[in-house]
Amino acid sequence: MVQRLLDAGRQDDAREHAARLGDIAAAALAEMRSVVHGYRPVSVETEAANAARVLESAGITVRVRTDGHPTLSDGTDRLLGLTIREGITNILRHTQAHRCDLTVRPERRNGRDGIAVVLIDSGPTAPQTGPPGDGLAALERRYTEAGGHLTFTAAGGDGGHLDAWLPLDGRLQ
Repeated sequence: MVQRLLDAGRQDDAREHAARLGDIAAAALAEMRSVVHGYRPVSVETEAANAARVLESAGITVRVRTDGHPTLSDGTDRLLGLTIREGITNILRHTQAHRCDLTVRPERRNGRDGIAVVLIDSGPTAPQTGPPGDGLAALERRYTEAGGHLTFTAAGGDGGHLDAWLPLDGRLQ
């Protein structure tokens, strides 16, 4: 339709039609993402196992420790699992790591019981080739809203360190 409008010399109508198509495509993509995220199970155990499998297949030595953490609410389990997924994705995309440690453990911070996810890679960090993503920033906002925190520090040639902590007081259900 856009091409026919252009061929007819109706550039303004073609522009308007193309903009509507863009809006429809963006809405469809957003809907598809919500469906995918809604149905794909995400948990600490699943994502830790996936992390080990994916990193090892990429030639990265991985050590995963998830023993001893308490039973988690669905919301806490999901957010911690998403954190592991995002952290591993970033290691694969942005580093040349040869080693990675993933730890999930109960931890008391600021007088509150909680659970921590710590992800450390050996680096080095690969040069940024495109615009930065917003995955960690979005997760950081969710942690803050839940009364926790998430920080990431990159030490260039010494790798990166992701530290995430959520309280276990029931804010996430």
